[in-house]
Amino acid sequence: MLPVDVDAILRAHEAHAIAFQYQKDCYALSLLAHVIGGGRPVSALRAGPFARLLEKPIVKRALAHAAHGMLTPKCLERALPSRREDFRVTLGRWGGKSARERRSRYYQTSRPGLSLVLQLNFPESHDRAYRKLVRPGGTHPFLSRAHPVRLEEPFTLAWARLDFDAEADEVLVEEVQCDWVKWAEDYRACGEARLSSGLPCVQCFDELGGSAPAVLKYVERVLRPYALMWEECVLALAVEFSYARLGVRKVFFHTHEGGVVMKRLSTEHQPPRSLYTRLPERFCFTRTRVAPAMFEGDRRLDEQEVEWFLLELV
Repeated sequence: MLPVDVDAILRAHEAHAIAFQYQKDCYALSLLAHVIGGGRPVSALRAGPFARLLEKPIVKRALAHAAHGMLTPKCLERALPSRREDFRVTLGRWGGKSARERRSRYYQTSRPGLSLVLQLNFPESHDRAYRKLVRPGGTHPFLSRAHPVRLEEPFTLAWARLDFDAEADEVLVEEVQCDWVKWAEDYRACGEARLSSGLPCVQCFDELGGSAPAVLKYVERVLRPYALMWEECVLALAVEFSYARLGVRKVFFHTHEGGVVMKRLSTEHQPPRSLYTRLPERFCFTRTRVAPAMFEGDRRLDEQEVEWFLLELV
């Protein structure tokens, strides 16, 4: 994206706080809300590309209210969990300031330019527990300054990078990623090792004020629910933001192999394969050789036979 396009989106949202309520599997209800419009026969859904969503327990609760075999928005509303996490969303930009920097492999963008960043930030309750148990010092151990995350509260659980083509009304989800959970697991393993070896454990690490037992409690009790759902939560946010706020009807997502080609990723910087295979398949993305319009004429598409995931809603 051009810097001016990213800046325009940031300005349009700077005066409005973006809240995002989510609980596990709610993405299925959100997708179906777009698919059914004012209502749609369940039989038609079973024969279509979103049939796999009907097997989710949360969707089965909605189907129980589908009178005469018609799934309506009211059915979906009645299936929503009464308790959902109140995530806080902030927007940012990612990429270099100069034209040369925007072509750099460091930023892992598929075309020269900037990405719009959706930062999925923890609820307030998490940040309070994190400070109480982990007791960070001057730095926060589970985030990286080299990534597009917040360095202060609300802390970023995960983020998605988007490339928006306003002319074609298309979005490419460049990346979904999370440092916090992965790095917290490293600290948990170290804390367990200290305890099992009988070493003093007044502090788990020099930069933290929390004891090893306190850090373990944080990772295993406070963080665990977020660790189990961050992948689907951040992709659900990316899809909903694309449709509801950017007004697109086509959302593209990299396949694992395609992302390696288009983002020019080295072997050591390739993401977990499941994020670019099983995750989009859960959301009913379908594979296609038809590339986003923003890559028209790109020689890599023919030279490498690049495939994409595509989600089309109404």
